[in-house]
Amino acid sequence: MFRRWLQDERGATALEYALVAMVFAVTAITAGKLLGTVTKARWEGVSEAVSQVMGF
Repeated sequence: MFRRWLQDERGATALEYALVAMVFAVTAITAGKLLGTVTKARWEGVSEAVSQVMGF
């Protein structure tokens, strides 16, 4: 019975799709965090430039 369970590959496709989804999610989260960091730095630079021009 255990041997038959080991040879059964019906759940392998679902596992593969889950792993691909996990990699996609981790990549998307990492890219989102990086984009947020870059965007924040840009807006801080804009804020600083406007403050200098306005004399604040």
